[in-house]
Amino acid sequence: MSKVSRKTLIGLFGLLLVAAMSLAETSAQNPLEWLNRLETETYGKTVQGGLFEWLNRLEQTLIGKNRDENLVERLAYLDRLLYVNQPHDISLIYKVQALEWLIYKAAGSGALADRTGNIEMTLFQRKFSGPLNQRLEKLISQIFPDGVVKGAWVTIPEGLQVKVKMIDTIHSATNKVGDEFRYEVVETVYQGRQVIFPRGMTSRGVLKTVKRPGKMGNDARLTLDFREIRALDGTPVKVGYSLKAKDNEHSRSWVVGASTAGMLAFGPEGILIGLAVKGKEKEIPTETEFYLEVTESVRVFTLLE
Repeated sequence: MSKVSRKTLIGLFGLLLVAAMSLAETSAQNPLEWLNRLETETYGKTVQGGLFEWLNRLEQTLIGKNRDENLVERLAYLDRLLYVNQPHDISLIYKVQALEWLIYKAAGSGALADRTGNIEMTLFQRKFSGPLNQRLEKLISQIFPDGVVKGAWVTIPEGLQVKVKMIDTIHSATNKVGDEFRYEVVETVYQGRQVIFPRGMTSRGVLKTVKRPGKMGNDARLTLDFREIRALDGTPVKVGYSLKAKDNEHSRSWVVGASTAGMLAFGPEGILIGLAVKGKEKEIPTETEFYLEVTESVRVFTLLE
């Protein structure tokens, strides 16, 4: 066998191996749960019907056709379309959030379909028909110079602080372990001229522990996990409450004046936030503001301001 032929076969084998590994990784996901996640992102909820009926409907909504591939390949394609960014092929989530930033200087919230319709209403006083990918490309071609979302790869450093506020109230008497809560970015976070976390970006955390007040005056305690915040390009970035964030001047002044909300307490590994109030039922009310901190460095494709 010639050297050229041997090299060609080795190259093909390598490509097949990578493809097989990628397919194995994606196929490990539960198809129903995978589809539910994509539907919730697009519609804000899951829809009724059988698996392939759901998938056909979602493909029509996003790309306007049904792909002639197996189940895993079809789901993987839609997943990449929604979430994966490359310099010349950005995700649908990033397209929506880049448009929102340019128009509103803030991130929207809710389902992708609704947010796209809201942008169209703002600009044209009507919602258009057709697949979302085409509608978003049309908006970008009309709004961005040269029809291109111009950005750059940046690394979000560990320790970057983000000011947030609670959307939902958490109460030691009424909430239980596993309850989700929403919070929102209060101030846009930049790195140089590049937008990292836009104002208005909403996220969900989960209540990890609930300790009711003791008979001997022991503290009521709520422990919250803030999980992650999406960057402007849609990349999930892990955040938590840390000693550094607690020592922030604004956070410290909030703690001193927060007689109704109690006192913030540092949780393990900088991931959790606690509420401690001696002997009484208390709450973390809506609109409560504090600082979180990026806990793991991550690379994102962001927008030039």
